Amino acid sequence: MTAITKKKQKELEAQRIIDGIDSYLFKELGINLPLINSDLNSRLFLVNRRDLMDRLDPRFNKDFSYIKKLQSYYPWITLGEVVLNNGQYGANESASDYNIGDVRYIRITDIDEHGNLKQEEKKSASHIEDSYMLKYNDVLFARSGSVGRCYIHKNTTEPAIFAGYLIRYVLNKNKIDADYLFYYCNSILYNLWVSTIQRPAVQANINAQEFRKMPIPLPPVDKQQEIAANISEMRALAKHLKAEGTMILQKAKLEVERTILG
Repeated sequence: MTAITKKKQKELEAQRIIDGIDSYLFKELGINLPLINSDLNSRLFLVNRRDLMDRLDPRFNKDFSYIKKLQSYYPWITLGEVVLNNGQYGANESASDYNIGDVRYIRITDIDEHGNLKQEEKKSASHIEDSYMLKYNDVLFARSGSVGRCYIHKNTTEPAIFAGYLIRYVLNKNKIDADYLFYYCNSILYNLWVSTIQRPAVQANINAQEFRKMPIPLPPVDKQQEIAANISEMRALAKHLKAEGTMILQKAKLEVERTILG
């Protein structure tokens, strides 16, 4: 078996673990996602005028109805019920060069699709205001651009503020675990909610009040922590398998170079 084949096997195994996270999450929450039929008949539906939401676009009303009908072992609450603020929009400052010791300026482009903070191409801001300083477990949501992208702030050793296309919420830790919320906001159900709620425009967006209405199944905090810990282990194992695959290929390349160079 070649090193390339071994690397691909490790990556496939890692992807299977990642793909299984949603299944694990929904099983623990008692959520059964019915298949969405996309044939013509399923795209035709009637809605009573009194049942219309505040928007008239068909996709919004159909998908929102789908989400509202989902059952869980636990009560559905909204984000607004578990946060301590109304949602704070970030600073509208221009970015400046970053030097070690500076306050970092976190923008949407600094957060990858998995909610991880990138460590390359850091920027600071032209002006720093204390009101935008991030604290441990603050939650940031992208309101436009990569709309809906979620980031939980963990690294308090590096002071940081956040940019204007992000919205900060401060969690009530007695009601919701930050990591549980983060993993829920990486699920296909959350992504369906984002695609349903975002307002189509030149640049799609979701505002602070709309984020506060986001539905979340809420187990007791100890159950949230158990779910978050298990998903964290799954993600760590997938990351380890990918790293193993990279090491296998690098080792094979070194052996080839040694053979060629004698």
